[in-house]
Amino acid sequence: MFKVIVKLFAVLLFIPLLLSSRSKEIVGYFPQWKADDGKYYVKNIETSGAADKLTILNYAFAYPWVDSAGNVSVRLMDSYSDYCQPYTANMSIDGEADDSLQHLKGHFNQLRKLKEMHPHIKILISIGGWVNSEYFSDAVLTEKSRESFVNSCIEVFIKGNLPADGIHGGEGSAADIFDGIDLNWEFPVSGGAETTKHNQNDKINFSKLLALFREKLDEIDSDLLLTAAIPGAYSLIENFDIQNDQKYLNWYNVMTYDFSGRWSGHSIHHTNLLSQSFSDSRTQQNSFDKTVKILLNRYKVQPNKIIPGIAFYGKSYKLKSLSSNGLNEPCINDSSIAAEEFIQYREIISMSESKYDYRWDTESMAPYLVGETDSLFITFDDLQSAVLKSQYAHAYNLGGVMFWDLSGDDITGSFVNAISSGEMPVIKSKNEINVNENNPLKIVRPDNFSSFLEGSDIVIETEIKNQFCTVEFYVDDELIGRDTMPPYNWVWFNTEEGIHTLEARVKSSNSEFIRSLPITISIIKK
Repeated sequence: MFKVIVKLFAVLLFIPLLLSSRSKEIVGYFPQWKADDGKYYVKNIETSGAADKLTILNYAFAYPWVDSAGNVSVRLMDSYSDYCQPYTANMSIDGEADDSLQHLKGHFNQLRKLKEMHPHIKILISIGGWVNSEYFSDAVLTEKSRESFVNSCIEVFIKGNLPADGIHGGEGSAADIFDGIDLNWEFPVSGGAETTKHNQNDKINFSKLLALFREKLDEIDSDLLLTAAIPGAYSLIENFDIQNDQKYLNWYNVMTYDFSGRWSGHSIHHTNLLSQSFSDSRTQQNSFDKTVKILLNRYKVQPNKIIPGIAFYGKSYKLKSLSSNGLNEPCINDSSIAAEEFIQYREIISMSESKYDYRWDTESMAPYLVGETDSLFITFDDLQSAVLKSQYAHAYNLGGVMFWDLSGDDITGSFVNAISSGEMPVIKSKNEINVNENNPLKIVRPDNFSSFLEGSDIVIETEIKNQFCTVEFYVDDELIGRDTMPPYNWVWFNTEEGIHTLEARVKSSNSEFIRSLPITISIIKK
């Protein structure tokens, strides 16, 4: 058991591994409403350093709309914030205030400036979302409705002809800002918010919509991107024609989070890397890994068209009682007492270390916090789980990783840095205790001379007492990762056939490496 340890650390330095995933897409969602309370602007993407690492920015959200006459179009959530709000110099990404007479202000003008400063970033408009998918089913229902909706999206976002609002907007006012469209229907056929409409033909109609989007975008420029956000819970994936639809899309943004909620009844992870291996109604069977494997093996999705997600937020549940380690415990399901709350990562790391215990589940390879006084269970991604997911994407040659959302990161962009580098920050603690022969480093999992099938994901778990240090993990003398937070463990993903040697190393007080006894394992061809 360890307290939240952010406050203990004096030095943080990122050192990228050779297996860095910089060649992969790093897709970040930007929720336009997060600026309403003055907490997150486009400017923050630059000041945090995230702009240098991002490859794709998905601007959330626009949404389908059906008027009283049955006409289908796309609408903006908040046109004032999007392109009418004047920015002061302090709000602006380049330190220059908006001219009162310019036709484009707000977030869209800031996005234009962001692209000028970072030409490598492509920006997509994300259409839909949890509360904005009400009319998706109507929009895709008929050939006429699909044609109207697609034309509206292209007119507004690709051609940049924003609706006139006083002096703002108008023909070409947002031209060349958006490089494509991300469709985020939550969800066809069933599920989603209470107001979301459904039709038994949603699945086939969505395929027709994607085909039309691809055709219309290609007529303008074949480099324009078309992506779709799909659920991470495998029970909802079947409501999409995943295998067929990939031919229209550049990739799927897979929402491998929100695996748990108030409906779960127990304290289980909402964004875990691996599934728990034992069967129990309380345990977590959904996982990042399980969803990806289903897409690869069952639906035959091309690896480069899979971009799974990382959560820059946590979810908290009120435990009925704290009798064990806090995991898989009964939770209170009562909306009147805020039984489920969302907490940004930047808030999680600043929570009082005297109030919450940091714990790591080596079965699911996921972190969580437990409040001993308020009985709160908080499930989230941290830097280690984010790095592991980034390395997983590299090992399986996926298209990259995405995350919801940019505003959840801290002011130094630690999350985005970790994803980009594929490495945890190297941490030195003032409280570091020497590692020596009296406190040896051991690999306790897997067992020596154990065997696994080719393509397995092997958790390497070590034992070292009461240390704050950096443990390095090696396969056949090649570094695969560094863990800077106890308990120290890592994952070797997508293993190769053969006889392999696993080893862990940590620097002693005299800067020499103390090595664990090597573990030999056999990887057997399938």
